[in-house]
Amino acid sequence: EDYGDAHVLAYKMRQLRSIAQGPERHCMVADLEGLGRCFLLDYRLQSAEHDYCVYHECLVHPGALLHSERGPAEVLVGGPLGLVAVDLLLKHASVEEVVVVESDEVVHNMVKEHLKDWHNDAWKDPRGRVQMVVADVCDYLRNWHRLFDYIVLDLVDPGVARHSCSGSLDSALLREVAASLAPDGLVAVQTGEFAGAAGLPAARA
Repeated sequence: EDYGDAHVLAYKMRQLRSIAQGPERHCMVADLEGLGRCFLLDYRLQSAEHDYCVYHECLVHPGALLHSERGPAEVLVGGPLGLVAVDLLLKHASVEEVVVVESDEVVHNMVKEHLKDWHNDAWKDPRGRVQMVVADVCDYLRNWHRLFDYIVLDLVDPGVARHSCSGSLDSALLREVAASLAPDGLVAVQTGEFAGAAGLPAARA
């Protein structure tokens, strides 16, 4: 990973599992020394077997539990590792539908095939609660005019993002998110001070 200013982060690879070039991003699944199976976009580490459970549980569960007494029913997940979040969301009895939005179908398919231990084939939910959509999450929210009880944005490292909406958290996306929340809706996202600056209620865990 090249971060500029003479800062480079390198990993020792044990085995390359899959590599592909999608229409938007280069994606890779590989086993890295000390980290286990890892998911990389444009050669930058996005998630690792070593700690993905901690990250995704902290991203998904607090908002789902804090939502309301009934819990969230309609949920949207945006991002390349959305299926991992879906596996956790379906553990909440209130969830009736989860829409997973990712703009790159190559990324979708690689996650499905090579990270099954992470998402447990959640997209095959026997109750049919999971809808997979290949689209820019910003455009999806703008065009479909749906309201969601809970929106989870499991977005890529900002250094990877090449597109204003599909890859990263920016003001345009956050405006669409705010407009797509039900009256008691919540949003969960990995960010710093940005959410509050965009006019969204923010809580720190």
